[in-house]
Amino acid sequence: MSKSSISKYYYHYYVIFILFLSLISATYGVSSVNFHATKTVNIFALCASITLYCAIIQYFFFLNTKQQWIIPRSWKSFQKQPLLYCLIIFPICFIPVLWLNFSQLFPMFYTKVSGIKSVEILAAHTKEHSFKGNTTYCLSNKYSCLPIFKINKDEFERYKNKKVVLQITSQKSSLGTIVYSIDHIRISEKNH
Repeated sequence: MSKSSISKYYYHYYVIFILFLSLISATYGVSSVNFHATKTVNIFALCASITLYCAIIQYFFFLNTKQQWIIPRSWKSFQKQPLLYCLIIFPICFIPVLWLNFSQLFPMFYTKVSGIKSVEILAAHTKEHSFKGNTTYCLSNKYSCLPIFKINKDEFERYKNKKVVLQITSQKSSLGTIVYSIDHIRISEKNH
């Protein structure tokens, strides 16, 4: 079989490029966007991610059976165990990245365009997260620990074991909420 008969030989590079761009946008969405999606959006995003992954894999297997695409020679491990890679290793990479894009970025853009701005009062409590010796603190509330709710250790000690009431400016839509700012923090001495 000659290379000229393989019409879609380089398609996997397009998929890798799209995955790379999706990884960059997902990293941006997680690290710097204060958006909280609804549970329905999260479930839909997971289903859409799995469906898209399955469609891509089926498409490449279809091209392979029609001899329009072959597994690159440099992918020696993949050539030996294609099912291991397609069913376990690739989904670990693809599905979370696609899920983050479908559950964070697309609904956030919709919320920015069609959402309604409002001021909201929230009850919060302090929360400590430790991972590999790195500790972060946040004011946990119904919007979880978005980047805007991160606090330093001194603030954590000040708010610890106290009822904290936050006044926030947000923008809501049917897909989720963007938190723009914490306008006021009120502390109650009562334990919660």
